[in-house]
Amino acid sequence: AKAYKKSEKASENFDPILYAQGKMPKEASANSDLSLTYLNGHFGYYLPAMIITNGVGVIQDIQFPDETRDFIENKLPDEIKDEYDSTTLIPSLEIFFNKQSADQYSYLLADSGFDGYDNYKYISKKGMVPVIPLNKRNGKTSAKCYRYLESNPDNDFYFDTKGELICRQTQKPMKKLGPILSKHRADRFSYGCPLIKTHIVNGEYIYAIDCKNPCSDALHGRKVNIALDEEYRFNTELPRNTEKWQNLYKKRTVCERAIGQLKDYLNINSSQLRNTTSLKSTILLAGITQLIGTLVMIRSGHLEHLRAFKSAA
Repeated sequence: AKAYKKSEKASENFDPILYAQGKMPKEASANSDLSLTYLNGHFGYYLPAMIITNGVGVIQDIQFPDETRDFIENKLPDEIKDEYDSTTLIPSLEIFFNKQSADQYSYLLADSGFDGYDNYKYISKKGMVPVIPLNKRNGKTSAKCYRYLESNPDNDFYFDTKGELICRQTQKPMKKLGPILSKHRADRFSYGCPLIKTHIVNGEYIYAIDCKNPCSDALHGRKVNIALDEEYRFNTELPRNTEKWQNLYKKRTVCERAIGQLKDYLNINSSQLRNTTSLKSTILLAGITQLIGTLVMIRSGHLEHLRAFKSAA
């Protein structure tokens, strides 16, 4: 398909990935439980599973969703994967929080595949701050609240697709002033006029405004405070791309390393099994084996490397 795309016969709108996708069976001939999926850059037939671990990668629970995901027609594989990731986060977290309280966590880190409005709402209602980058493939997604939609001409501000609150008059992003957290009213985030500049003169702050038609007589310009529950996805307590946000998100790489180790340990990458019952049994037995090995490590005093079973042996 890719070779045909480069030929003179192909039309400008020909998409080799969508073409290949349309030619492939939606489920495997060897096992109808294995559905066509685009994962890690290529097509394959997979059985979905949710493996919940703690912070050091020790398995807490293993679940197999009963309903296989329907393959979505006329969508790019990356878009399908994003939708699947987005919709599986909440069920996975429900399992996790049945094991331990959400009160002990302040932040939840996830990659852009989990950039879905319902996920932000769920995480926020659990009392945590979501640290999730915006997904570029969600570029057409607008604010959830009509009040801050660009198409609403009655409001002086709107959220763009990058999550910035835009001043309609100047078409510039508002300055992020920080969260306003209160016990007696809804938590809010404060934004300031984009054209306000501050100077320190003789130890005092002097405000200057470049706007020719200021919409407020206030010395510091107009401010707007937006409740976090009005727009969970864009109006987060911790703004994206701040130094604190970036430092927190860097910690998420430990998740990728843990996932890679689990795939090797559970023999997911190289399994040749086709039968659903055999696949599930193998993963469950591998999880049990890991827990037995963890208990052995704890009893033998090897607490510094709970998953380094070969080293301990």
